[in-house]
Amino acid sequence: MICVGETAQGAEAAAVASCRRQLDAALMDVSASAAQSLLIAYEPGWAIGAGGIPADPGFVAGIHEALHMMLVQRFGDEAAAGIPILYGGSVSRGNAERYLREDAVDGLFVGRAARSAADFIRLIELAQALGSK
Repeated sequence: MICVGETAQGAEAAAVASCRRQLDAALMDVSASAAQSLLIAYEPGWAIGAGGIPADPGFVAGIHEALHMMLVQRFGDEAAAGIPILYGGSVSRGNAERYLREDAVDGLFVGRAARSAADFIRLIELAQALGSK
C-alpha cells in the first residue's frame, strides 16, 4: 500500500503536485507487473485524525483522477486500470456513500470508522450495495 496526500488544505493543483512527488518516489523502481499488487490511498493529512475535516467528494474525485493519470503515464492504461485508488480521510458511515458514488474513487481506506466491528460491517455492506470496486 502506498499512501499519498498533502498536509495543508488548499488548492487541488498543490495537492496534485504533492501527490505526484510522493507517488514518483514510491514507484521509482516498480515495474508494471509488480504494480498490480499495489493499493494507492489518497489521505490528505488535514482530513485525518480526530480533528480532521472530511474532504469534499468532488475534490477527492479530482485528486483520484489525477493519480490515475499518473499511473497511466507510468504503467500504461491496462496496468493502471488494475491499481485501485482508495480514499481515506475521516471516512465515516455518514459520508462514505458520497465518496463511493464518485466514479474515480475505487474504495475506502478507513481508520476510526472500523474500530467497531459492527460499524465496519455496515461500511462493507454499503460498499457492496453500491458496487464499489
